[in-house]
Amino acid sequence: MLGDRKAVTHVDPDHHQIVRLPLPLSLSLVHFYLSESTIVNPIQKFKPYVSKTIIRNLSESLRELLTKPLSKSDLKFKGSIYVFWQQGNFGYLKIGRSANVRRRFKEWSDQCKKDMGIHFPDFTRETSDGERVLEEVAHICRVEALVHLELLEHRKIEEKCPGCSRNHIEWFQVSDEKAIAVAQKWMAWMRTEPYENRGTEGEEKWVLKAREMERLGELSQPLFPKLAPESQVREERLASLRPRASSSTPWRDGKNKLGRRSI
Repeated sequence: MLGDRKAVTHVDPDHHQIVRLPLPLSLSLVHFYLSESTIVNPIQKFKPYVSKTIIRNLSESLRELLTKPLSKSDLKFKGSIYVFWQQGNFGYLKIGRSANVRRRFKEWSDQCKKDMGIHFPDFTRETSDGERVLEEVAHICRVEALVHLELLEHRKIEEKCPGCSRNHIEWFQVSDEKAIAVAQKWMAWMRTEPYENRGTEGEEKWVLKAREMERLGELSQPLFPKLAPESQVREERLASLRPRASSSTPWRDGKNKLGRRSI
């Protein structure tokens, strides 16, 4: 229950339960959760995230991840992608996964003592009895990996969080519109059940379906292709302004109009 704050303890975010929310979450809910603790809410310090693997081409990396068989954790957990933000640190988003976004939200608020808000998911869907329910998505670990990979160039690390003294590695310097669009894209795709079990008896092996393999080129294209560097754009613009050689120029390749090589 929301009123029983002491009944909710810190748990691992990889739990998997259906989420029912009586009201949309807002900053007022954060203050309710933190009424018995102190809000630190400092300006965070970020540094670039360094991937353990070298990413030379985002589309190829997405293709590799899409065609990789589902792992045990991919098969085990359901849930939703969430996009949180901290008041006073606009432009930075916490993007992760949870089977219970409400509880994960409270964990972050309590653990790090920050004013947190939610950009996604939007708790507006209601059941017949008026409860607000978040639909779970299967293989949520794979969904999270796809979202994080597509937004890799924006990923940051929060160094030594003032609220809990830990390093948080799931922060992104990106617009909420872009983050939400990428999250919705991969969650919607996973709802189409793109993987199937082709394992032998007694051994599961979930792989991408043939229909998805046929459209792999389309699937592996990011929603927001990386823009060319500003220096490259400037050079291309300058090149377009340079005068081109006229087709009536009498001297070409060392020959005159009569085809005789010039001396």
